[in-house]
Amino acid sequence: MDPIFSRTGYLHPVLSSAGRVVTETCPPDHLHQHGVFTAWVITTWNNRHIDFWNLDGGTGRVLHERVVSTFFDATTAGFEVDVIHRIVEKPAVDVLRERWKVTVHATDDTYHCFDLETLVKF
Repeated sequence: MDPIFSRTGYLHPVLSSAGRVVTETCPPDHLHQHGVFTAWVITTWNNRHIDFWNLDGGTGRVLHERVVSTFFDATTAGFEVDVIHRIVEKPAVDVLRERWKVTVHATDDTYHCFDLETLVKF
């Protein structure tokens, strides 16, 4: 696989309650698809056109930057991370930052449940 399709800043695998993986990363017919992620397709910044979804265009990347925190209590567990959207073409610039908060909820094991909250910062 061409390294242009590598990406960080996504959730995979996500499992059903039966243990079946319901996300995929780099399926042959959609190499740009990586689990659960966010990406802006038609983006303009300072008159530069960027596509953060279709990686083969080579204009944008979505990358995990850092783990901000982890948490847990009797009914939930989760983490917060920063994900950046970077223009790849020179000069490379981070144009958007997202703070993801992923919260997994305790269930009766007949289903799995998580929330993904995003806060976008320009």
